Amino acid sequence: MANKTLLPVEEDLTNRFDRPEPDYVDGEIIERNVGSIRHFKAQQRLLEFFGSLKQSCSLFGYPEVTLELSPTRYRVADVVVFRGVPDQSS
Repeated sequence: MANKTLLPVEEDLTNRFDRPEPDYVDGEIIERNVGSIRHFKAQQRLLEFFGSLKQSCSLFGYPEVTLELSPTRYRVADVVVFRGVPDQSS
């Protein structure tokens, strides 16, 4: 088994990566697949679908969002859907 170099979460969060942004799991940076045209189109259809529900259900979606699952686990979701009012500050 190969030795792995672990990275503190504080250091990972300050790093900037070219796309695609990697996942961070328990000190390890995990490269993600860049996907394909088919994958992108599926993301696009999901975002359009949830976008159509924006007014009636207060749903809105974003692609490629980094989510903190625990203090040592950060994963990048292909599509994330929130309910409420989107934050307009960013």
